[in-house]
Amino acid sequence: MEKWKSDIEKEFWDCMKKFPELKEREIRLVIKETDKDEVSGGAGRNIVSGKEIVLLNVHPMLKNHPRVLRPIIFHELSHKINLENPDEVFNERADEESKRLWKMLEENNALKCSVEEVI
Repeated sequence: MEKWKSDIEKEFWDCMKKFPELKEREIRLVIKETDKDEVSGGAGRNIVSGKEIVLLNVHPMLKNHPRVLRPIIFHELSHKINLENPDEVFNERADEESKRLWKMLEENNALKCSVEEVI
């Protein structure tokens, strides 16, 4: 695994500590490099394996800044707890730095967040 992906994976597992009820579900992180000018993520199931996943689309400029992706990770994990109101879970569990960054991304229309049954 490339170092930048490994660093993002470490952030994912650190965020997972705030979601102990998800531990048994064996959620996997899928990281894809993208050139879109947005920060995006998704939550769903892998169409081939059927396993639950969190998807992060990472712009090359963010590859070496895994901490910046924490709000996206927190929000996608929040979907796994409360599909109808992930913001409530996010606000309860995300660290303050992630909350500030999430708000900044929202204000700048730089977020794209989707929940699909199958990804």
